[in-house]
Amino acid sequence: MLDGLRGWEWIVIAVLVVGIFGLPKLPSVAKSIGKSLRILRDEVKGVTDDGDGGGADGKAGDDKASGKA
Repeated sequence: MLDGLRGWEWIVIAVLVVGIFGLPKLPSVAKSIGKSLRILRDEVKGVTDDGDGGGADGKAGDDKASGKA
């Protein structure tokens, strides 16, 4: 979807973003979006690494894997 955007379309999007949030708030908005994406990426990675649905900490399936009861 974003591959088809040309230069002038990005300018229009930038003007709309500045109009909605205001220039002084843009750094804080970008920081919060980045933090949210980082948390989401870590959680998705934790779920896919677990594979057994044991939780986000990855420790629920450790006893099974080591052979302990």
